[in-house]
Parts: sequence; structure tokens; C-alpha cells
Amino acid sequence: LDAEARGKEMFWSETAAAGCFRCHSVSGKGGTRGPDLTDVALRAGERVPGLTAGQYLLEKVKAGAAYEFKVPEYVPMMPPFGQLLSEGQIQDLVAYLLSLK
Repeated sequence: LDAEARGKEMFWSETAAAGCFRCHSVSGKGGTRGPDLTDVALRAGERVPGLTAGQYLLEKVKAGAAYEFKVPEYVPMMPPFGQLLSEGQIQDLVAYLLSLK
């Protein structure tokens, strides 16, 4: 599996530490506690001035709710996945997120 495929598996996994789908949806599937990520690759680069989509997503996934930049319409509750996942797993997740456009 390549990075994107591994990231997709983690995102949708019932058993992985990530299981992002519990709070986030993509194309109408998944949870609604967190932002819809259907086209996150197109939007993420506009979230924080000076950061690319990949840089923003990497920082956000690592820090979770503790990240200084919040998504305004949502209660900040995302776990700091930098403490729960390996660097490689986070890179894989970000590769999958960057494919969502």
C-alpha cells in the first residue's frame, strides 16, 4: 500500500487509533462532530497564511484541539494525534487528506 492508501485505511478504520470518520465525514459518510473533509485539500491551504495545505494538515493532526488555529463553527475537541500516532502514520493520514479534492 502507498501512503495515501494507508492513510485512507486509518481514516476509516473501526479499530485504528485514528478512526477519523467517527467525527469527520467525506462525501456524506462519517460523523458530524468535526468539519466535513470532502474537499479539504482545496481548503486547507487557505486556513493559515503562509502554510500550504500539507503543512496546515500536518500541524492540525498533530496538535488537534490544542492547535492555535481553530475551525470557528466547531467545538475544539480533536485529540492531539501527534501523541497517539507515529510520524509515519500522520504522514500517511495527511497524504490521504491531500487526495480529497
